[in-house]
Amino acid sequence: MAGNIDTLTLQQTVAAIEKGDNLIIAADESLLAKLPRGNWIGGTTPYFMSRRGGQSTQEFAYVQRFADSVAKARISFYDESSIDRIYQDADENGFSAVLIPAFSKVHSHFGLSAPSFALFGVRPLVGWVTGTNLKELKPGAAKVFNGQTLESKTDQAIAIHAKLPETKFADVSIVNIFTPADDSPILEFEKRGFDIDQVIVKGRSENFRDYLTKNKIDTRWPLIGDYGGISVNLSFSGNTGSTVQLLAPVFPGVKYRFASPRGDYSDYLSAFRAMTPDLDEASLAFSCNCVLNYAHGNLDGQVLPELSGPFVFGEIAYQLLNQTAVFMTVNAR
Repeated sequence: MAGNIDTLTLQQTVAAIEKGDNLIIAADESLLAKLPRGNWIGGTTPYFMSRRGGQSTQEFAYVQRFADSVAKARISFYDESSIDRIYQDADENGFSAVLIPAFSKVHSHFGLSAPSFALFGVRPLVGWVTGTNLKELKPGAAKVFNGQTLESKTDQAIAIHAKLPETKFADVSIVNIFTPADDSPILEFEKRGFDIDQVIVKGRSENFRDYLTKNKIDTRWPLIGDYGGISVNLSFSGNTGSTVQLLAPVFPGVKYRFASPRGDYSDYLSAFRAMTPDLDEASLAFSCNCVLNYAHGNLDGQVLPELSGPFVFGEIAYQLLNQTAVFMTVNAR
């Protein structure tokens, strides 16, 4: 499995498409709209970690290539009524990658319901949520592209389903540099969702926005939920009226805590390097990192070659994640 290709110019990206390879392309909308037909899916983001370091650019694309060992690949759009079958559409021995526009109905439905989809967790699924410049991010701005038809959508997800030979298998990994703060109370929520009005702390229900303000909570750092022993991050998006918006949903019955704060970029880089295994570039098939790690960790210009790839608006490793890095390798059985 060929490793990640570094950031490419428009001309270099066109040349990669014309080779006929199966590709995932991350770039600003202005560049994606200029690409020719081919076996690729694309999503909007101007943020990348390349061999030159973290950067925000409209001049380059980040291209991830599937290897010759991929026997075939199929591309499909999904809306909120069809995304439930994404695992069923995957090949028994292969993997799928999905790109989902931020703030779309399919984004919300996938975030809320993915763990209940048929064959969830059985067939490898990776991907990310598409977005725009952080100052311009709003509903309807993020897009995905189908390279076979050159269609773009703001309200549908795009997936590529790859089949592997029986001698290969895909393995998905998550790198989470956040841990619950020792002094954090346990937080619980009565309703699932992205927009939260009430929180339960020590058996008492109160307005979540007021609680954050009263306790001077730094919302650069995520909530961390305990999902059966697996830590899942939920990032803060903002406030509207009396509610707090998150980039991944909370669920009743799950215990949440505030994350311990991180330091400057050197803290982020050392934490990611300490938690990322030595990866054989030949086996690395996919990687992405959260745009909030880029922003809050001041990673512009900082080099993290172990986890190169796009900075995105939600990571997908079977389900929706925040403020993590996700990578996938393809290995011999």
